[in-house]
Amino acid sequence: MDFKSRDEQNYDMSVICPDTGHPRRTMLVLASQGLFPPSMVHAIEREFPWITVEQRTEVAAADARYRFPLALILLDPDLLASLEALAATRGRDQPLPVVGLIEQESRDREKVLTLVERSRVARSVLPMNMRLDVWLSVIRLMLSGGEYYPPMIKREPEVPRHPAASLEPATVQAPAKPTALQLAGLTPREIEVLGMVALGMQNKSIASAFSLSEHTVKIHLHNIIAKLGVHNRTQAAAMYREAATNQER
Repeated sequence: MDFKSRDEQNYDMSVICPDTGHPRRTMLVLASQGLFPPSMVHAIEREFPWITVEQRTEVAAADARYRFPLALILLDPDLLASLEALAATRGRDQPLPVVGLIEQESRDREKVLTLVERSRVARSVLPMNMRLDVWLSVIRLMLSGGEYYPPMIKREPEVPRHPAASLEPATVQAPAKPTALQLAGLTPREIEVLGMVALGMQNKSIASAFSLSEHTVKIHLHNIIAKLGVHNRTQAAAMYREAATNQER
């Protein structure tokens, strides 16, 4: 599908996906050929039938209008400077959607960290070497406006617009067990679930990541809240982040 300029085409805001009830949206992948394989595009459109994936190699495509509004831009890190320049030409009433940098290899992590920390538009990192179910959970998080950082990539506390570093692992493994949580008697699985909650993931995404039912996730959260002596998942997530941060010091 050829894209058109903002002046040439209006968004179709009213189309609803019949399978999910979600408004239809567009995900734009800006990357060189081969960086984002067709199999991943198919996986996204199968998991999120309300999303249409468009792949382009020119940053100018981010300034275009498609049939459905842009919900997410996944970007080759080498194109970030060009996207920053484009964003600077847009008015405050035309902000870019959520932008995630594509991390092709784990060895690129330090470079990606530096780019994101300095960026005015990039908010997340999408590793391409994750298990598919976890990878799709990260996509879901970004589509909902959330942010994701894999292990070893975290935000520096002195950067005002970024909250504390996410400690959620990029693979489904138990995070390091903060002392305060060990004392509370949380099981390894409960700590895994709480780590996802601290990342901002909802029950459906957590269930998908760990091959659990949503009902089981709710039971885990009920037990976590009771053991920690807090009133809700937000307070539990805050305790997780504080305990994990203290352990790293």
